Amino acid sequence: MPPKKVQIQVEEKEDDTEESSSEEEEEEEDKLPRRESMRPKRKRTRDVINEDDPEPEPEDEETRKAREKERRRRMRRGE
Repeated sequence: MPPKKVQIQVEEKEDDTEESSSEEEEEEEDKLPRRESMRPKRKRTRDVINEDDPEPEPEDEETRKAREKERRRRMRRGE
């Protein structure tokens, strides 16, 4: 199938010339409203240590090794 031909017609305004100074363009850009990102804004969460919370129990060596092994396995798979 041959590609379809599309014709575009461009109209130039009388005052729109290529010799316009860059200062005028900068002024126009400043007037334009900034477009906000469509991504939802994420609130940064931090680990807040509450003084009233009990200290976490120290984990035994077996639990620590199992957790490190699982972490390494995930890193290899690229999760």
